[in-house]
Amino acid sequence: FASLLGEIERSEVASRFEFIIHMTAGRTDATTEGLALALDLVYARTNADAVTGLKSRTRFGAPAWDSLLGEIMAQHPGVRPEVFFCGPDALAAQVAHAAAGQGMAFHQEHF
Repeated sequence: FASLLGEIERSEVASRFEFIIHMTAGRTDATTEGLALALDLVYARTNADAVTGLKSRTRFGAPAWDSLLGEIMAQHPGVRPEVFFCGPDALAAQVAHAAAGQGMAFHQEHF
């Protein structure tokens, strides 16, 4: 899937997409914070995420959907961003609810 996202990042339509990738599995302790710092340093030198190889950064932990989608809306005034989601149905329901709260269209895909 990262290779598909990489193709989009390199294409002429890249400016129309913003990828937000979260790694929700694993530990959430000082080790994770150390890893995040190391990944920040790699990104600063390479302008590529060490986990995916993309320009988009991998974030650790589960996102706060209402806050995240609110930030996206604030960053794009006058535009109606859409949410494209790939993941389990239970999580899709949470994301769809948060998207609806922001007036964003929600699309779910299964690969």
